[in-house]
Amino acid sequence: GNEIFQILINTSLRSKVTWSCCGLVFQVLINTSLRAKVTWSCCGLVFQVLINTSLRSKVTWSCCGLVFQVLINTSLRSKVTWSCCGLVFQVLINTSLRSKVTWSCCGLVFQVLINTSLRSKVTWSCCGLVFQVLINTSLRAKVTWSCCGLVFQVLINTSLRSKVTWSGQMDLMRTFTIDTRKVLKVQVHSGSEHVHSCRSYWMVLVCMG
Repeated sequence: GNEIFQILINTSLRSKVTWSCCGLVFQVLINTSLRAKVTWSCCGLVFQVLINTSLRSKVTWSCCGLVFQVLINTSLRSKVTWSCCGLVFQVLINTSLRSKVTWSCCGLVFQVLINTSLRSKVTWSCCGLVFQVLINTSLRAKVTWSCCGLVFQVLINTSLRSKVTWSGQMDLMRTFTIDTRKVLKVQVHSGSEHVHSCRSYWMVLVCMG
């Protein structure tokens, strides 16, 4: 397929592996034990995936205080498989430009709706949650998506560093320049308040819940 993913591999097995997808940056903390929890972040939230050597066993991870389980089945078809640091990635590519592109990573299923219009919304799911990213031709426009009932907005600025680049169908290249000097505070309400802070993105958080 024409889907291109960039993965930055670090030689240390216990260090973080950073890669980008759909304009978002993922970090996976690699542990030498396959049965240990693999921790990675998405949209300022931390996900934990329990990797099990049995392909038919359940993969358990947590998100915002909720526990999710995925039953891995070996009977999946038409998948491109490759491995990275002991983890197996499977990508299912669809040739239709307007159809959904479905792929899995670490037992999670992602869906991307490809549309020829750069200004249309790109919709994909992660851990049963739906993310919407508004792609705009203006690099200074806001990129909006939702996660766990919250709406996130990222202000793209061309004068800063840390470019995240990826290409999708029709070889459309999206380049995002992210301000790494700001501090992101994400508030998630699930009985008690949890505040996550990280120096990664300049985001404006709008709560819809």
